[in-house]
Parts: sequence; structure tokens; C-alpha cells
Amino acid sequence: MLDLLKNDDHQSRSNGALLLLLILFLLTAIIHFVKFGFGPLLIISLAICALLLVFFRVKNSSAIKENSNYSNFDSYKDVDPITHLRTKLQYIHSGIEVKATRTQSLRIMYFLIFPCILLMLKDVFQGVAASTSGLVWSIIFAFLTGGIFWWFYFGREVEELEISQGDVEGYLEGI
Repeated sequence: MLDLLKNDDHQSRSNGALLLLLILFLLTAIIHFVKFGFGPLLIISLAICALLLVFFRVKNSSAIKENSNYSNFDSYKDVDPITHLRTKLQYIHSGIEVKATRTQSLRIMYFLIFPCILLMLKDVFQGVAASTSGLVWSIIFAFLTGGIFWWFYFGREVEELEISQGDVEGYLEGI
């Protein structure tokens, strides 16, 4: 498990997925701005994106910091084998937690930002909704198609990471 964590390219894949989402969002926001200026949808979308980026950074930084606290597990090798094994398992558990946090953060970002992209694209191609009911239906449609899709898309990976965390927690309890 330790070798799998160290040789995994999860961080670069996650950063790539985040970069793709942000580029798509920014391009859509620029097009929307050029066509409509600063409207409520653009302002709300930019605020959501900014808040989620801060959320992403804070959550991932805390998980990485916790992981680095356990990175010196080899220094316990000379103390006793049980302590060494426990700290190594804690390091593995926190490494899985980093991956899980990153994946869950991406899941939330795609779930909330992608519908904003769809709503802005709808405005660009069809114009701003003239009625409140049209806007409500557009929001519902955007979340049902865009948000729910991404929620389930990342779901399998989140479940696998939770299972791995549970396995390591079981090993820790057994020591």
C-alpha cells in the first residue's frame, strides 16, 4: 500500500481535472461577460468558484499537513517494531486521507461549478431567461444533468478510498 501511495500520480491527475474545470469556467465566464456584462449569474458563479477554490486549498492543505506529521515513521524503526508499524500505518492512513480529501473536494467543485457553466452557456446561446420559472427550470436542469453526473462520476473513487481507509483503520485497531 505504501508503494502504491508513493508511486501514484493522483495529485497530478487531480490538478489536471481542476485546471480543466477552471479553464472551462473562465472561458465561459469571459464569453458571458462579453455578451452580457456583470450580471447576477456571473457574479454568483464567480463567488461560488472563488469560495470553492479557497475550500479546496484549505481542505487539501490540512490533509497534507497531517500526512507530513506521520512521514517520519522510519525514525521509529529502532524504538520497537510495534510503534514503527503503527506510525507507518498512520502514515498510510493519512496518505489515503489526502487522496480522499482531494477527490471529495473535486467532486464538490464539479458538482457546483459545472451547473454554473451550463447556466452561463444557456444564456450565451439562448439568451437570459425572461421569467423566474424559466430560470428555476434552467437551474434544476443544470443541476440534474451537470451536477448529479459529476457526483456519481467521482462516487466510485470516493468509495474505494473509504474502503481502503477502513482497512487501514482495522489494522491499526488490531495492533
